[in-house]
Amino acid sequence: MLCLRQFNISYSLSILGSLLYAFLPYHFLRGISHLFLAAYYIVPLVIMVIIWIYEGRPLLFSQNQGKISLDVINPRSLASIFICILVSLVFFYYAFFSCFLLLVSGISLYLAKRNKLSLLISGCLIAIIVLGAFFNAAPTLLYQQEQGKNPTAAMRSPAEAEVYGLKITQLLLPVQGHRIPLFAKIRQIYASTTPLPAEGCNPLGIIGSIGFLILILWSLLRIASELGPRVSFREKELNCLSILNLSAVLLSTMGGFGSIIAYSLWPQIRCYNRISIFIGFFCIFAVLILLEYFRKVYVHGKYSRLMYLGLLGIFLVVGVLDQTTPSFIPPYDYIKGEFLNDAEFVNIIEKEMPEGSMIFQLPHVPFPENPPVNKMLDYSHLKGYLHSKNLRWSYGVMKGREGDIWQESVAAQPVKEMVGDLFANGFRGIYVDTYGYEDSGAQILQNLSGILKIEPLVSPNGRLYFFRLKSGNSI
Repeated sequence: MLCLRQFNISYSLSILGSLLYAFLPYHFLRGISHLFLAAYYIVPLVIMVIIWIYEGRPLLFSQNQGKISLDVINPRSLASIFICILVSLVFFYYAFFSCFLLLVSGISLYLAKRNKLSLLISGCLIAIIVLGAFFNAAPTLLYQQEQGKNPTAAMRSPAEAEVYGLKITQLLLPVQGHRIPLFAKIRQIYASTTPLPAEGCNPLGIIGSIGFLILILWSLLRIASELGPRVSFREKELNCLSILNLSAVLLSTMGGFGSIIAYSLWPQIRCYNRISIFIGFFCIFAVLILLEYFRKVYVHGKYSRLMYLGLLGIFLVVGVLDQTTPSFIPPYDYIKGEFLNDAEFVNIIEKEMPEGSMIFQLPHVPFPENPPVNKMLDYSHLKGYLHSKNLRWSYGVMKGREGDIWQESVAAQPVKEMVGDLFANGFRGIYVDTYGYEDSGAQILQNLSGILKIEPLVSPNGRLYFFRLKSGNSI
């Protein structure tokens, strides 16, 4: 809303656009599993700065009689610097996309008006983001320099830029499980037949899709200048949004410039479809500009204003219902039951174990980014950290490092040797998640019970087991 009000979008339309943006399917489909992606509140702010550059508003520098001087004291410059610092601290994909769009804005203004200052401004703001991201990642970079680069953790293949590229169909098709059965069926048919499903988190909804088509059409009209009427209303904003929208699609689409970057320069950025949250804001903004035009031309009297506000209310309700489905509602009762079960179990362990005790978790699961192990999700072992304050848990050692290699080798040993090695290395308990075993842990539980000669602690739901290791029951 702050961004929209900066460009004099009315309060009623700003509220409409802000709520439609907040309720994009992207937020719910990313959810907890991609928590930092679901927190995209920085995106409209950086887009605000990008449009400022395109419109030639004074930023960082002032120009007088061809002389360029530094000007960082004015509020817009300070806001731009602060926003770019924030961008450097959020999820790295958003920083990367912001730098790309800042560059597009600077180049666009330079090509249109030969304004070299725009290149300088965009370059400086990009440098702020890059430097901030570098300092934010400094601990990791220093560790890698000292310990060597990890060949297995978070390494990307250039081909993944193709697999996780943006698909225009994913933007325009209805959300999975749409409230209208026909729309849900259309989406399901596509999802079940497409050879490359990609990440299905990008639907724009009906209003965003209209905005997307408007921006594509506007781009074509600007190119075909003899067909493109000159308009005085919001032309700069529409021009900028259409350029940014088209540039974002060309970068991120499957086989687009993002794939070229991945194959020739840097494969670590792979999920180019995640730029869809930028595209979503461009498209909603475009629709708001047209509604603002409609308001100025046709809404004058009291009754027309009431009808107009009622129309916006309909747009809001229809838009939010179109962008969301009942499946977005988490199973709260189930989650609460699981949470309380885990909390009770881990708290019992913590009461029985001395402070600082080391607990070995089975089965061994590499961290991060591991597929589910039977019925167990890869980050399930983090429950120990979530519910305890004084215990030390084995899970979370970076895969490919010495600690992870040791844990994997110990867990692969016969149970008798594993217990002996664990006790010798300071572990005082074994925590078993039975969902991680094909036989629901029957064999490992039987072996541990037979060797340790003790009855384990069992979680209320029967999923988790804990065996205490001490000198009397170790091998």
